[in-house]
Amino acid sequence: MKIYCFSGLGADHRVFSNLKLNFEFEVVPWLVPLSYTESFDSYLKRIRTMYFSDEKDVVMIGVSFGGLAAQMMAELIPSSKLILISTAINRKQIPNFYNWIRPFLRFIPYQFLKPPYYLLKYFFGIKTKKASILLNQIIGDTDTRFVKWAIGQLLIWQDLKLDESTVCIHGVNDRVLLDAAHVNYHITNGGHFTIVEECDQISEIINQTLEKFKKGIDH
Repeated sequence: MKIYCFSGLGADHRVFSNLKLNFEFEVVPWLVPLSYTESFDSYLKRIRTMYFSDEKDVVMIGVSFGGLAAQMMAELIPSSKLILISTAINRKQIPNFYNWIRPFLRFIPYQFLKPPYYLLKYFFGIKTKKASILLNQIIGDTDTRFVKWAIGQLLIWQDLKLDESTVCIHGVNDRVLLDAAHVNYHITNGGHFTIVEECDQISEIINQTLEKFKKGIDH
């Protein structure tokens, strides 16, 4: 069983650093988009070619924007299993405020794509100093070219039909992408950074799910 992880928009391997998993996993690095107009499908085909060396018994764990990437990659690798954290599987989970910037996104200068930290702290629902420090570091390292492209892909996202084995985990207080009835595990008091702030609970859920996936493969 090969486990690939996709981090959130502008994030990296650090969002997985607090998890205590019983399985080895590989974090897929984000590539710089070829252009603002590169399609999500084209982008993921490049990632697949570069990083998916083994496509047998694939499990993908996607966080936030990485959850959208994992869903689309599952279209390219139909036998794969999904664990989706703090992400959307239908457009109803994407708050209306994203639509306000849709007509203007292409013209927004890159330097304005890193909001003030107090806004990020509010939307991510940051509660602990540890999470605050990590978020600040990640945002500081974010490539705004990727951010602009990724927001554009989020704005035109279309729902996909997912395998019934897909497991969704979501914080009930998430302000970036909304919780929904279809979610398998609702994390009480969890915000958009629940993978960091509720890492023990998330680790337990992921380990249980991976054990089930493995048993299904072995049989």
